[in-house]
Formats: sequence, C-alpha cells, structure tokens
Amino acid sequence: EPVTQLITTRIGSYLAFPIVVYKRVVCLLLYLIPEQEMDRVSMKQITIINKAAEQLTVLLERKQAESSLKKQYTRLRDTLLELKSTKQALAHNEKLASIGRMAAGIAHEINNPLSFVISNFSSMDSYLDNIIQLQSMQSELLTAIDIQQDQKAAHLKQSLSEFEEQAGIPFILEDIRAIVADSFNGLQRVKNIISDLRSFSHNQTGEKEVCDFSVLLDDTLKMMRYDLDNKVSIQRNVEFNGVLHTHSGLIEQVLVNLIKNAVQAMETAETAEPVIQISAAEIDNTLHIRIRDNGPGMTADIQQKIFEPFFTTKPIGEGTGLGLSVVYNIMQRLDGSIHCESEPGVFTEFTLLLPLKQENAQAD
Repeated sequence: EPVTQLITTRIGSYLAFPIVVYKRVVCLLLYLIPEQEMDRVSMKQITIINKAAEQLTVLLERKQAESSLKKQYTRLRDTLLELKSTKQALAHNEKLASIGRMAAGIAHEINNPLSFVISNFSSMDSYLDNIIQLQSMQSELLTAIDIQQDQKAAHLKQSLSEFEEQAGIPFILEDIRAIVADSFNGLQRVKNIISDLRSFSHNQTGEKEVCDFSVLLDDTLKMMRYDLDNKVSIQRNVEFNGVLHTHSGLIEQVLVNLIKNAVQAMETAETAEPVIQISAAEIDNTLHIRIRDNGPGMTADIQQKIFEPFFTTKPIGEGTGLGLSVVYNIMQRLDGSIHCESEPGVFTEFTLLLPLKQENAQAD
C-alpha cells in the first residue's frame, strides 16, 4: 500500500527479478508497467532487464567473495602470527629445558669434586690442630735447651715423641700432601668443566669460523658426560682431517640433540649394551657425519614425521617435538641436509651432510 500511494499512474502489470547471491535472496528488483504502456512492452526489454539483474547478481557475489576473502585473510594472518608466536615460545621452552638439563648435569659434575674438597678441609682442620700443638711443644723444648734445663728438656722430648706417635704425625704429613693433590685435581676438574661450558657456548650465533671437527666432537662429548655417564658406549671413527668453515656452536647443538635423542630412546627401550657410533668422512667435497645407535629404531611412518614441528613419540608433558625440527632448520641454515634411516628393533642412523666447497676454494 505505501508504494501504490506514491504512484499516481494506474499500474497495469509488473515484473519481479530476485537477486540471489550464493543461494540467498538479498533483494528484489520490481519493475512497474503503467496500464497505458502495456502494449509497448517487448521481450527485448524484458531480456535487457533480466541481463541487468544477472550482472548485478555477479557484481554482488564478487563483492561478497572479496569481503569474505578479506576476512579469511585477516583470520589466517592472525592465526599464522599466533602460531609463529606459539612456535617461538615452545622453541624457547625447549631451549630452556635443554639448558635446565645441561645445568643439572654441570651441577652434578661440579658438586662431586667440590664436596670432596670441602670434606678434605674438615680433615685439614683437625690435622692443623695437631701440627699447631706439635709446633708449640717443639718451641717449648727449644726454650728449655736454650736455658740449659736438661731435666725439663728430657721430659719435653719424651712427651714430644709420645705425642708424635699418638697423633700419627708422619701419617698426617703424608696425608696432607695427598689431600692437597686431590683437592687440586678436584678444583682443576671444576675449571675444566667451566672451560668446556665456555667452549660450548662460544659462537652459537656468531660468524662462521674455521674449526676442527675432531676437536668439536671432543668438546661436545665432554659437555655430555653427565648424560652419557657410562650408560652408553661411544664408538668414534673420524676419518676427516680437514677443517670446517661453519658455525661450530650450531654443529655442537645438532650433535647434542641427536646424541641425547639416541640415549633417551635406548634408555626407554632398555636396550642391552647400548652403543652410539659416530663417524665422519669426506665424500665428493661433502662432509658425511653419521650418528648410529642400536636402539629400538623407528617405523617408516614415524620416519616421515620426525622432522615435523611438534611431532613427538614421547608421553604428553615429556617432549615438545621441536628437537629434530630445530636440527633440521639448523642444517638448512648451514646449507646442509639431514637424512634418517632406521629399522625397528635394530638401529637408527642420522646422516648429516655439510658442503666443503668453500673450504677447498679458500685453500686454492
């Protein structure tokens, strides 16, 4: 009724064209035909109006699609940013966990020699009391001799001899030397641990440097003494005598992650006589580093997923699944690659490939 009230001309008929956008009617185009114009309406005009309605439908669908895509893009961008932030947080937590485990190992390594040195000081304190008393008696004897009190001197000499025998002065003097030597060795061990730690942390993210792989492997195994702790036999076969031009700290991180994974897998599987074989050789201007264990191995399905972020075979709460993903990313950063071969119940072997062309070019 409101529309008819606005129109003064008598309407003879009308045409309705619904605008359907993605199966939903969003509006209706209504064409009113005056009564006196009815005989002038042709199919051509109706076709033109119909085409216009179709074009309007296409335009509205495109606008809605663009709006929907923009919203989806915004949501996807926000999700990716959130995932990136989550990944960085998890990677940071993984690094903190590794630092925590390493700190526990270092604390254990340092605590043993320090406890021994502290215990030695207790014995030294007792020995010092006896030596001070012995010195006092000797001074008293010398004073008696100086003032020619022969009888008192003879008595003091007898008392001194009895005290030396009772206190075990010869043993004390011999044990003091042993205590000093043992304490020195213990403190030297602490110094070596700190030196190893400084070596391990050196050049984690700095510039590339020339390094000896054999020495680098030695430093890594020293840092992992607590993790290995005679639980695993390490067999080395390093045939590479050249030098690497690389980030030594990153290579050490890769070795630590792979060796630690092997140790944990063999511990979980309770592998009898666990062994880790580490070999290195140059093949076609590429350094091949192989780390092989005789642990539980992996199925083909697991092998395909081990480098994926967040994938882990450990129970919930015991692993983030970032260890091997970090290794993979580091090898990519070093222009190298990593490959895995495994047979369930037999072995797992990781092969690291590092290019040596740059070193050879420099040597030329």
